Formats: sequence, structure tokens, C-alpha cells
Amino acid sequence: PISSSIKPYAHQFKGRVLLEKNSSTGALLIADEVGVGKTYSVGHIVRSMILSGTSDRILVLCPARLVKAKWIPTMRDFGLMPRESFTGKTLQKWLSGSYKSQLMVSSYEKAAGSGVTLEGFESDFAEGKYKDIDLVIIDEIHNFVQSAKNRIGLAKIALNLSSARIGLTATPIWNGMNDFSEIIDLLQPN
Repeated sequence: PISSSIKPYAHQFKGRVLLEKNSSTGALLIADEVGVGKTYSVGHIVRSMILSGTSDRILVLCPARLVKAKWIPTMRDFGLMPRESFTGKTLQKWLSGSYKSQLMVSSYEKAAGSGVTLEGFESDFAEGKYKDIDLVIIDEIHNFVQSAKNRIGLAKIALNLSSARIGLTATPIWNGMNDFSEIIDLLQPN
């Protein structure tokens, strides 16, 4: 049994309900102000999916500064055992299924170095070397609008491996409505 030290607030369950009701699309965007509990909302979803046995492979992609400062400790607060992808090679092994971990947390900058290129990730994906992912979570998804090629390339590979996706952002619109549309397009299953 997984125990959690997190005491939930009612608003943190809205995302879980939306994901379950909208399971045909499998996409959820949580867009709210900084500090209201977006990560905790996702923690409730992840914990529920793991406890119910509906998920064996969950990938969190986030900025490098948030891996150890936010995602790893928060998932541990939920009684989960997240693993950190320290290098692109580790992420590549996890994607292929040869590195066992139910919950992997990685920065989305991994394709930019550590001995693995974006082309390497894309080649392995095209050759069918990667296993399906039950849920992909992208924190600060607004970073993918008009983003660096490495970021969006790695995210698209992960999103193509999963039919369930969650995006988190505190700034879904900063230039115009097209920003929001691009985020929604990224989250939609192909």
C-alpha cells in the first residue's frame, strides 16, 4: 500500500475528474496561478492511477531546475518512488523498457546532451524501440510554444507514445490566443 502525507484540497481533484470524464481524448491542461497546487493535483492523479493498476509507466518532463526541487520530493510526499533520469542515456533506456521504473522524472533538456542527440531519440522512436507510456506529464508546457527544437522534439516523441497527457502551466497565454491553441494542439492525441 502506498501512503501519502498530502492532505488534499477540493480544487485539486477537479483535474482527476476531468481526465476520467474525458477519457476518450486523454488530455488535460491544468492552467492556474503559481502556488495553487497544480503539481499536487497531478500527484493525486498519478497516485490514483498507480494504486488502481491502470498505469505502469508514467513520464514527467519538466525544466531541469524543477526535477529535484519540486517533482521528486512531491511525488515522494505521495508515497511514490520516482526515479530521476540523470542523462539522456538513462531516459533512452527507460523509454525502451530496459530500465525499470514506474515513475520517471526527467528534464526536457535531455535531448540536448549527455551523449544522446534528438536524432538518436527520433531514430529509436521511428524503429519502434520505445515502449508505450501510460501517462506523460509536461510541466511548464508553455515552454514548448515556439520552443527550441530539442525540447519540442523530445516532447512529441513522449506524447506519441502515450494516449494520456497532462500539461501544466501558469502562463497559457502571453502573446495571444494562438499560444493557448498551440498548447492544446500539442496535448491532443494524434
